[in-house]
Amino acid sequence: IQCPMSATPAQVDSALAIINEARIRVTEGKEVLKGKGKKAKLVRLPIEAFDAVAREVSTDPNVQETGGELGWITPFRYVYPLEEAVYNTAVGSVSPVFRTQYGFHIVLVEEEIDHMDIKARHIMKMVPRGNDSLDAVMHAQIDSIAALANADNFAELAQRMKNDEMVTLAKFLAISGIILPILPDENLLPGINLTPYTVWLATVVVSGISYLSYLLKRYVFRESGTLVSGIIGGLYSSTATISVLARKGKQTTGAEAEECVAAMLMAVSMMFLRFLVLIGIFSKETLFIIWPYMLVMSVVAFVVGIRIHLKNRQLLAAAMKFEDDTDSSNPLEFKVALIFAVLFVVFTLVTHYTLVYAGNSGLHVLSFIAGLSDITPFILNLLESTGSIAVAVVAACSMQAIVSNICVNMCYALFFSGGNQTMKPLILRSFGIVIAANILMLALHYFL
Repeated sequence: IQCPMSATPAQVDSALAIINEARIRVTEGKEVLKGKGKKAKLVRLPIEAFDAVAREVSTDPNVQETGGELGWITPFRYVYPLEEAVYNTAVGSVSPVFRTQYGFHIVLVEEEIDHMDIKARHIMKMVPRGNDSLDAVMHAQIDSIAALANADNFAELAQRMKNDEMVTLAKFLAISGIILPILPDENLLPGINLTPYTVWLATVVVSGISYLSYLLKRYVFRESGTLVSGIIGGLYSSTATISVLARKGKQTTGAEAEECVAAMLMAVSMMFLRFLVLIGIFSKETLFIIWPYMLVMSVVAFVVGIRIHLKNRQLLAAAMKFEDDTDSSNPLEFKVALIFAVLFVVFTLVTHYTLVYAGNSGLHVLSFIAGLSDITPFILNLLESTGSIAVAVVAACSMQAIVSNICVNMCYALFFSGGNQTMKPLILRSFGIVIAANILMLALHYFL
């Protein structure tokens, strides 16, 4: 029952009366007066179900969906008075009334799992889902390692498992530092601004930025708060991050589901900053025009996300431990870099022939279509073409592609959340605000 510390004595008495009566209903059964006159007598009603009483009297906005269920309680997840009450109440019992800064509470302890802390190390071999042949190979390798490992040499074996990634980094640095400078900077096709040097430069820059985020996500923030995962993931791939957060949110309810939506908005906010960095590297002229609009878009997404996050904190929501299980490939792997390079070449050709046959109006249409896929190669291609395309058009098409991509990400969020009734309206409202702000920025760009 909500009752802030600043409540008046009358408000405190009212809240206490409600919570005390609720406790009686779920532990002893409420007493009611039946009959009239001399025949009237007190009758105790049957004990009522905890979730039914919670839905009737609780002021928690999520209780109609959850019935008051909090899930498994682990240390430091909720405020201390709540955790103290949980740990000091026997299984199957209802706690005494207790107070937090949010109001008065009772909790029913439904189940307890015996546990103990174990310190361990592990060695893991990543296998993509559905790859049965590779799964068998990796299983054989792990069996061999297990036969060799013991307490003394396990740390050394674990360290050696990182070699694959270090080799990938070394190869990439060698190709970037040795191959890139000697690549020809001459057009591959007459009249089309497409050279081996520009293709590989775009690939190197994008892969390098993505790799920094990849390292932070994989090794520093592998198990972190949901909000932090959204921020770091947005620098790597906002689309992949939003899809994962939506799937995670599908399995949660109430404030935890809302926290996933807040993290999605953080990913969108970081996406704008990532593109600002790329635009600054490839076209200072475009950056000079576009930075105020992009910064406003980033701030709007951030404010909407942080508002949802702060609201959750006020409703007893704690930061979720979030283990990112995306099957994200190392952006320095040759296959990943090759895919980006191919997309860059494709968008270069499509952009060129769109300008030739449809002019700037065709390019504006193409920018919205590009938002349905990876927009990074499309935007970088625009930035490389600022000599032949007006800077104002490049800025407008870049923002249009981003708006289109955010709409697609919203659809991904709705689809992967599986119709979660907590997330669905919040996704529509929050992404709707961000999209509306982006459209307003586009309008200002056109008319100012």
